[in-house]
Amino acid sequence: MTIKPYSAAALSLILAFGLCAASLAERHALLVGVGQYQSPRISALEGPKNDVAALQNVLRERWGFAPQNIRTLVDGQATRTNILGALDRLSSETKAGEHVFIYLSGHGTSARDRHTQFPLPDTSGAFLPVDFPGSGTLEQQIENLIVGRRDLRPLLKQLDKDRKLFVAIDSCYSGNAVRGLYRSALPTQRFQPRYAALHTRAASALADPDLCGYRCGTRQDEPYPYQNVFFLSAASDDETALDLPHSALTAKPQGAFTNALLHVLSGHRNADGNHDGTISYGELHQAVKVFMESERYPHTPQMLPKLNDDANTLAARALFEQPHSPPSNDVDSKLNDALTIHIASASMPQSRYTELVSALKSLPGIALVKDQPEVTISTQGRDLLLISGAGDLIARLENPGLQELVRRVQRQRWIKQWLQTPINEAKFNISLALTDGTRGITVVEGEMVAFAVQAEQPAYLLLLHIDSLATVVNVLYPYTPQELEPLPADRSLQIPESDLIVVTPPFGTDQLVLYGFDQLPAILRKLMGQTVPLDSPLLKELKTQLASSENSVARVSFKLISVPRQLGSN
Repeated sequence: MTIKPYSAAALSLILAFGLCAASLAERHALLVGVGQYQSPRISALEGPKNDVAALQNVLRERWGFAPQNIRTLVDGQATRTNILGALDRLSSETKAGEHVFIYLSGHGTSARDRHTQFPLPDTSGAFLPVDFPGSGTLEQQIENLIVGRRDLRPLLKQLDKDRKLFVAIDSCYSGNAVRGLYRSALPTQRFQPRYAALHTRAASALADPDLCGYRCGTRQDEPYPYQNVFFLSAASDDETALDLPHSALTAKPQGAFTNALLHVLSGHRNADGNHDGTISYGELHQAVKVFMESERYPHTPQMLPKLNDDANTLAARALFEQPHSPPSNDVDSKLNDALTIHIASASMPQSRYTELVSALKSLPGIALVKDQPEVTISTQGRDLLLISGAGDLIARLENPGLQELVRRVQRQRWIKQWLQTPINEAKFNISLALTDGTRGITVVEGEMVAFAVQAEQPAYLLLLHIDSLATVVNVLYPYTPQELEPLPADRSLQIPESDLIVVTPPFGTDQLVLYGFDQLPAILRKLMGQTVPLDSPLLKELKTQLASSENSVARVSFKLISVPRQLGSN
């Protein structure tokens, strides 16, 4: 993606659900899992019942939830009436100041879902209860969904007044996944989608006020609707959430998002980024996101409120207020310097396949594998495609020679090494996200985007960008001398501040890395506004300063997937 400024109004925000935390109080949970639907038209899921059972155990054993305070609704119990009734009863069963965890696992949909295409509100997803009919009139089906804006928001609003809510949903918010477009080229298929392919919508449905009416609303700016609700979703409204089958990673089938969540909650993944002895909701989101990326799960967890809409700093509040020392085993954190590659032999002539194998085998730090590679090399016509383990396009090389491909693979290894560069780790967190969460991490040609950044303490910022061709590193921030000033603690900053970025070719995976320094390093003045090659002496100097004891450094990375308009259009 090429970075080009474009003057425009601020990007709109998407709203759906939300959370909060702080004071040792009773903890309550409602855990819902639907895998075996009554309608034969809706595919079964193996994961949800296991998701609920595993969460029930970890909440009880590690997070101070009394068994009598955990209610579960699984499969046949999880009717629309039962789910909404249980949510409603939380108002009378809990008291002011108490923590409430609400979790839903199963099939989901949204207005962007091509597989169901219900005329739903643009700003809300929907969950399929076990008794969702899967047939009948469009009106009947919509009335039997659990729609976030219509059904969940009023119930959450009741609790939001004085309870502290954490809402997590492991389902698809859209079958319209513009991510994972190249998954068919991957050597293995590890996932089952959590959407129901019903194909229900008539062409004129969205224009029918009797079907859409008050439910539809518009995609418009509005404040985050909650004071005390923090929300995590398995995927954006443009992505499918997926089930994992039984494997070495999961003893039983499980939702990919829930699997990552459990790794954090059970202590197998250290989420305490600032080493303060607690795990905040923002740290939870970051740890889940990083784990899913490391396992190459093909969707990205989203949090609400977004960084630039978190007026009550919910992301900074402690998860369930830490009833004990937080888990910190971090047994999953393994750095692997080698870049694993699979060559899709079925997609190319044997002579070209043999040539590629020979060339890549000779490269240091490259491991050719068959299963679960970080990069798959495939062909499309005369072009070569580099595809991530999650099925996203990393880069398209147009009719490349062998040496051009070898150089691009070497640059991909350089990116991996750069992201693992040792740093003198700071005791504060920084955050980086798109200001508009409607796409998750996927943007479409012609769209205008910006990034939101935030730091827990005053910090000097450095934001680096590497596009899909990976020939240079762009310094997006600081760009002017004024931007050498520290960002105040807990203040959200938009980058660029006044102009937006237009999504243009080259398409594929862009990598962004944000650093926060507790003191102004001299290298920032040298890097300000620069575009430098990967072997630049400036980057070598930066690498040295990142590990220097003179600076305390926080770091966070962000992948941005850009696609041509014809692939990302609805």
